Amino acid sequence: NTTYSQLLSARQYQDQLAQQAWERTFAEKQLAEQKRANNLQYASTPTFDNIEKNVQQIETDYYKGAINPDIQYGTFGTTDKYGTKYQPNNINGVPLKSSGKKVYQMAGGRGNVNSSRVNVDNQTVWQIGNNYYIWNGSKNKYEQVVFD
Repeated sequence: NTTYSQLLSARQYQDQLAQQAWERTFAEKQLAEQKRANNLQYASTPTFDNIEKNVQQIETDYYKGAINPDIQYGTFGTTDKYGTKYQPNNINGVPLKSSGKKVYQMAGGRGNVNSSRVNVDNQTVWQIGNNYYIWNGSKNKYEQVVFD
C-alpha cells in the first residue's frame, strides 16, 4: 500500500535528480565555453608570459623562438625569414635613439663581442639617456654596454 505522501516524495525526489542533472549539464557547457573563450583570448593576444606555442615565433639565421615582447611598441625594418619585423625600436616602450656610432668606434678598437661571443664591431650603438645598448640577435634582446 503506497500512500499519497510516499508517491509525492518519490516524485519530488525524481524532480530533484532531474534538476541536478540539468544543472550539472549546464555547468559543464558553461565551463567548456569558458575554456574555449580563454583559448581564443590567449591565441589572439600573445604575451611573452604565455605558453610558448601561443607566442608569435620568429626565425632568423641566429635565433628561432618567441618574438621579443617590445615589438608591441614598434620595430625597426629588420625582418625574419618570413618577413616578420622582430627587432624592437625601444626597450620596455622607451624609444631608442642611434648614438650615431658603431661599437668599434665607441670601444676604441675592433674585436668586440656580445654575451653570445659574436663580434659586434659594426653594430649600431643605441642609446636611451646616458645608457648604451646593442642588439644581440642570437638572444633576441638588447644588452646594455658600458664604454670606458
